[in-house]
Amino acid sequence: MNTCLHHTELKADYVCAVCGKYFCEECVGERFYPRPGYICHQCSGEKPADAPQPLPQHPKPEKAGASSAATKQSVLTTSIEWAVTVVCLVIIVGLGVYRYTRPAWEPELLSNEPEDVATYCLSVVNAMEEEDQVPTLANVTRVCPPPVAAEKTPSGIVVTTPDAFVYGFSEIEIEFDPLTITVAE
Repeated sequence: MNTCLHHTELKADYVCAVCGKYFCEECVGERFYPRPGYICHQCSGEKPADAPQPLPQHPKPEKAGASSAATKQSVLTTSIEWAVTVVCLVIIVGLGVYRYTRPAWEPELLSNEPEDVATYCLSVVNAMEEEDQVPTLANVTRVCPPPVAAEKTPSGIVVTTPDAFVYGFSEIEIEFDPLTITVAE
């Protein structure tokens, strides 16, 4: 039979959910946070006036590896926090660089439907001309996705579509000197 830690003459019917010691009904209180259970007055911070003070207990000697395990866990937690912080910063900086390096005048391709591809291709090529930017084959190929084809010619770049009726144009001729754009329907 277990007896109460404070009242050795009484039977201990309760075990403290925090320290695991045995107590009588007078020495514990029921708690619902963080989970329901009984907690002794010592662990809950309540000390009844009539309760005898427990005898001081000597600290248990630590094992040699115990403090190093806590230190390793602390270092690991700190390392994870720093890694998460660095990853977040890289993402934020990357999004900022992408947002501000992309020309403000460049529209977005809405879908791969022929009308959207044609509108996107024509609007970007026209915007390049208005901004006095000489388009490169790589730029034109990026903004005019397949099945629209772009190829370099001695005087510039020619963009062709597989079906003039569906795309709204059959050819875009971009000449470099001077920069001119001609659309053939």
